[in-house]
Amino acid sequence: MEFVCNRINFKTVMVTLTVAFFIGRINLFGGVFPAAIGFITVMLAVSTIYIYTLPVIALSIMLSYVQMETTEPYGDIIALGSCAVVFLFFHKQKLTINQRTLIAASITVICRCGYSLARFDLLSSGSMDWIALGQEIIALAIYIRVLNASAAALLAPGESTSASGGRAGLYAREKIGMSLALLAVSMTGAIGEKTVVFGIWFFFIAVTAYCRDFTFAITVSAICDVFWRCMTGTSSSVFTSIYLALIIARFLVAAFEVKYRKYVLALILLGCVVLTTKTFDYSIAVSMSIFAAVPGDILARVWHTIERVISPDEVKKEDEKLLNLKRHLRTKRELFRSLSRMCYEGGGNQKVMACQFEALARVTDRFIDESRGENYLEKNCRDKDIKVAIAGYAMGHVSGDSALNFSFDGNKQGLLLSDGMGKGDAAAPVSQMVVSTLSKLLKAGFDIDLALKTVNEMLMAENDGEMFASLDMTVINKSTRRAHIFKMGASSTFVKHNGKVAIIKKPAPPVGVASALELEYLDFRLDRGDVLVMVSDGVSDCDRNDRECGWLIERLTEIGSSDPGVIAELIINKAVEKYGIKERDDLTVLVAVV
Repeated sequence: MEFVCNRINFKTVMVTLTVAFFIGRINLFGGVFPAAIGFITVMLAVSTIYIYTLPVIALSIMLSYVQMETTEPYGDIIALGSCAVVFLFFHKQKLTINQRTLIAASITVICRCGYSLARFDLLSSGSMDWIALGQEIIALAIYIRVLNASAAALLAPGESTSASGGRAGLYAREKIGMSLALLAVSMTGAIGEKTVVFGIWFFFIAVTAYCRDFTFAITVSAICDVFWRCMTGTSSSVFTSIYLALIIARFLVAAFEVKYRKYVLALILLGCVVLTTKTFDYSIAVSMSIFAAVPGDILARVWHTIERVISPDEVKKEDEKLLNLKRHLRTKRELFRSLSRMCYEGGGNQKVMACQFEALARVTDRFIDESRGENYLEKNCRDKDIKVAIAGYAMGHVSGDSALNFSFDGNKQGLLLSDGMGKGDAAAPVSQMVVSTLSKLLKAGFDIDLALKTVNEMLMAENDGEMFASLDMTVINKSTRRAHIFKMGASSTFVKHNGKVAIIKKPAPPVGVASALELEYLDFRLDRGDVLVMVSDGVSDCDRNDRECGWLIERLTEIGSSDPGVIAELIINKAVEKYGIKERDDLTVLVAVV
């Protein structure tokens, strides 16, 4: 029943003695110490050398007794010593965890009853609490299994035999995680000071929700609640507040940007406690302030270290795979960049290839960055709903304008509107090539600047700058509602917010005109209910006397509908009306509504 690793150093001794002291302080049900008996039972299964923890545990129990002044712990101390003697004497016997639990429980009952008989008051009224004794036996069985799983993970991760005779690696990850959580809650609860204990527990729950998930955080809260009831015999309304806060946070935190989620989580936890309990607990406020102040990457690294303890073999294998993958990706990245430099120096048509190789290098860089997995809450991010509609009017059989709405990069939405040189059949192939190629490049993982440069170089290489097209592109991050607008020879964009319409315009040459493409964008945030309208120059030029498109602003202000299809059709109809009998250009309107 020994672990293979029996090497002891000063650090191990100090850590073990500290744990033994706090476990000896865990008194439940009005003055019983099942965790202490469970600790010596498990540790002697690990190695007989841990017998040195016995005096520290006994001293810790006596100190707890002095503070309680309500019960005599001698029955538990006698049971503790008896278990130590029995398991030390029979340490070579291959006992299963169930057999050790049965022996420890039997010794506890015999010692507790024997001590009461020695005092001649076993049958006297109120001298022997049989209910507390039954509760102690149940708690003892639980703590033996919890400590057994924790010892297997902490003392011999992945290589040694546990007290139950199995491999530590056979423990389910969730089982070890739950055992370590219960052990941590119990040891901090043994401090006894309510303000300090609740502050530590709150910090632990917040870190669990931030780095792991809200389900596990609720489970940890339940463990804290049950332990507090067992230790004090009373419940606390604080735990009800925690459950409520975690449920609310589960739905609200994902709505904020990653860098703000930690602060929002801290505010929700603290706010729910204050609002539901009608009191302000300074220890909880301090713990939430510390949680908010600690950088998220530090919390992530600490949690990753804990994950290594819970499943060391699995993490080690994954780390090795990840390291090999990163090494392979870095080699490919340098190859792509060397090819990009080679093609760029060649000039001419090879510039398109240079852009493509540079884009592949950047995509590889993104894979390397994303493989670090430092952001644990990103998976909880939920996209906002953005409705898009496109309406058009063609002079001939085919419109020279091309528009496209598509999603890429997980949580981004691209809106493209291009007007080719000329009208109808002459302009359509160019505009279609621009929006189709650009959307495919962005979906493939190209950065926006390289995707635009690639399309520009393709048009330049086609006929030395004689083929060009306007491009109006809006990229919306559906998680944050941030919108980036790129304009290359495109008409103004109109944004309706709270009934008022703003004009967004930026003069720039179309794509395919100049090799040195200037890539600047306008950045703004879309709020719920905002309407974004993109139009081709056929719409913006329908009234030569109204260069500022006052008619469109007025029309957009009058429209009360939030249906993008209705808005687009009404604007197209108004533009056709403005042209009258004049020769019309191709008309296209793209409307997006948050």
